[in-house]
Amino acid sequence: MADRMDECSSSQTLQSNRPSISHAFHVNLPSPHHFNADDGIPYATRYAEWKSTQIVNIVQTMTLNSEMFVAGAAGTTLDDADADVGPDDEEINIDGDTNENKLTLLTLSGKCRQLQGLMHGLDGLKWLGLTRLELSDIVLHLLKLLTATITLSSDRTDVTIHYESVGYKRFIKDMVTASNSDSKGKYDQQQQLLAPSLESLENELHNQTFALPAYIRESLLSSLIDLLSNKGPLRSVSNNALFPTNINACQNDSNDPRFLLIVHWKCMLRLLLRTSPQLNEHLPAELPNSSASYVTLIVKRTVELIRHVRHFFDQSISLQKDGDKMKTIVSDTTALQVWEMTKPSLMKETHTMSCYRALTIIYLFTPTRCSSQFYNTMIPIYLDCWSTIDRFPDLDFLYLNLICRARKHASPGPWKTALCKQLLTQCQYWLTLPSGGSKGGMDSSSAHLFPAAGKPRNRHAVSRLKVFLGSIGSGYENGIAFLSKICKLLVFCSGLNDGNHDNEDISESTKDILQFLAFVTPYFHPSNVGSWTYALGAFLNYFSYELCGYVGLKGCLPMLKMSHPELYASLLESEPMLQNSNSSSIISSKGLVAILNALLPLSQQALYSKNQGVSQAGESSLLSLAQISPQYITPILLD
Repeated sequence: MADRMDECSSSQTLQSNRPSISHAFHVNLPSPHHFNADDGIPYATRYAEWKSTQIVNIVQTMTLNSEMFVAGAAGTTLDDADADVGPDDEEINIDGDTNENKLTLLTLSGKCRQLQGLMHGLDGLKWLGLTRLELSDIVLHLLKLLTATITLSSDRTDVTIHYESVGYKRFIKDMVTASNSDSKGKYDQQQQLLAPSLESLENELHNQTFALPAYIRESLLSSLIDLLSNKGPLRSVSNNALFPTNINACQNDSNDPRFLLIVHWKCMLRLLLRTSPQLNEHLPAELPNSSASYVTLIVKRTVELIRHVRHFFDQSISLQKDGDKMKTIVSDTTALQVWEMTKPSLMKETHTMSCYRALTIIYLFTPTRCSSQFYNTMIPIYLDCWSTIDRFPDLDFLYLNLICRARKHASPGPWKTALCKQLLTQCQYWLTLPSGGSKGGMDSSSAHLFPAAGKPRNRHAVSRLKVFLGSIGSGYENGIAFLSKICKLLVFCSGLNDGNHDNEDISESTKDILQFLAFVTPYFHPSNVGSWTYALGAFLNYFSYELCGYVGLKGCLPMLKMSHPELYASLLESEPMLQNSNSSSIISSKGLVAILNALLPLSQQALYSKNQGVSQAGESSLLSLAQISPQYITPILLD
């Protein structure tokens, strides 16, 4: 960011360097195929560079000082901060000079709005104009402002600003370790780390409050979410980054050195607990200073921010030299600390809100990329804890998300069979399929002999705690996301489960899935309409879609190996699920044909459903199946 300031130190210099525009069309609609005749640079590139320079300079001028809080406590109100400050380019002073160089909460609020406007101007462009280093510095600076706290004296004249240590950048030269380092010993040491308890973290929150008011924090949250939701530019600096196995490729890139953006998870946890103290039901609630809807909005955006920042939590990723190769080691620092903090509540305090709170924290703060050793240990624990509580959709959704993340990095094993059986057992409840008899289906003579049993009651979390699930929208959208997770895991479980079977055999999990599809076949009949109709149609659509994606992924890996062998090796090291050589991770040809034979009649019956949504789901399902085997599916449709 300092280099960018040296290159363009003022708006006048930047304006003089802008290319001469011959027509207004090129100004209003910058497009990559419009080139400047003088230097041959696309107008869109110059436009992105101009906007990105303003973004960098505005972020650097967003600072805090004690005077703004004393003045704010005396006279700045929410109405003053809601003054109309637009994001127009003419109103932006990229030199950072305000009226008499005095930065107040009002001007800081205006800068936040200007920053949002500039970032929205770069949304439709392929090149943002910001380097990975600049994006990382912007994220760290905005997080520093967002998590800042203050301590006021009794007369509100003395203000102390406290900044959190939000994170740093770790360069590749600091990640390389010797070949004789004991990764197993590091793993055992990480397990012995004393993670902080929730009570100790909550005790730190009472003496300090947020430095910025709610309306400014809401603007900062929106800006950070806009930056982090576009995962492409920052993927290479997250803990999901892939490093080449060639040792020379890791060390010779001196012009643009690789680095990882590290964000401390404890800082984000304190942010969440300060924003929403009701996460702990044992603490008394404080009087709200904003409307309930506005508080809920800030909590939702805080949760969304944590879900994006989770990819940058420190997992102590290191590069270990192994001869002329480089091996990536994941030590699971954050994952183990989060687990040690939440383990007692999750495993011992079942059927309480403490258990739900612990699982919520695991869901929000456990990074996706963990070692296979960690996931092979945790998945059986997840399954055991999950089986203790039934008919709890909110809890089921959290466990489904955790296992969906784990399937990429865990080594295949016997737990796949247990997972498949548990999923199929609960599908009857999730898909609202009827079970047992009812008085309406019996004649009058036998109705009194077989009385109808009442439906078991569902369990639900407290309504104000459901926001921590990271809801994506309405109940309909949440239900669709729920079904997609189920189908993703069922397709994953359909591979062979051990090495004792021949590659042409049908695995035990595939047989269970085929038996389940045979069980639901009568409910797909067009005349059999009920509460289960739409759920089954959506299940059929997403199961066919996930199966198509799984087959396509397995088919493209040999091509990736031929064209990019280094990337292929790094990808297999990161995600053992993709290893074709492992017989426990693939679907046999017989199993695939059997699944297609079971899905095709269901898709054909869904076309004639009385529910329009189910009919459209049948069309989408047939499209996915035709992409898997066009020579088998297409002739049947033509007949």
